[in-house]
Formats: sequence, structure tokens, C-alpha cells
Amino acid sequence: MFKQNKYKNKKTSHRGILFDSKAEAEYYDLAIWQAEASGWTLKLQEKFEIQPKFELNGKKYQRIDYKPDFVFYDKTGKIVKVVDVKGVQTRDFKLKAKIFCYRYQIPLILAKKRGNVFEETAF
Repeated sequence: MFKQNKYKNKKTSHRGILFDSKAEAEYYDLAIWQAEASGWTLKLQEKFEIQPKFELNGKKYQRIDYKPDFVFYDKTGKIVKVVDVKGVQTRDFKLKAKIFCYRYQIPLILAKKRGNVFEETAF
């Protein structure tokens, strides 16, 4: 059995993939359908560097990455849509999302499950 985190999300296995929440697992089917209907490629949990590692006054700082849940690419390899399934937007998430949008100049879509449907809004 998978453990719940403090936001009551429970890791969920769907189609042989382990997702961080039940909502994210359910969104996956919608994401596959959207990618196939549009001729896009879908990637999950792709890592984007938002700050490189560096050293200052002898202290080393690790790089900071942001991993959105779903990234859609068109046939040329250009990112056309980035989606994060969120119930709660933590301070850490908001900061990383803002830096990601600025650094990569890519809008971020937040998907939140309301009843049986997902509502998508721009971050």
C-alpha cells in the first residue's frame, strides 16, 4: 500500500506508472488522448534546470530543477504545453514555477480535478 503525504495525495500506480497522486494518474489518460489527437509527443516528469549549481565563498550550492508532470512536444520537438496537476500550490512550487516560466518563456498550465473533470488554468 502506498503512503499518503501531508496533502492527502496517495501514490497511485496506473498503466504500470507510479504517479504522485490519484488525480495525476487520472489526468494521464487525458494527456495521452490529447497528445495523440494533436500529433504531439508526451513526456512525464521531465527535468528542467532552473538554476545551475554554483560556488560562493567556498560553499557549494546544488542546482535546482523543476519537474512538471506532463510536457507536450510538437513534431518539430518544440514544447507546446506544460501541465502540472495540483491540488495545493505550495510556496516552493510557486517559486519554482515562476522561475521556470521566466527562464524557458513557456506558459505553465495547472490542472485541478473538480468532481469528474479537470479544470485547466494558466499559472
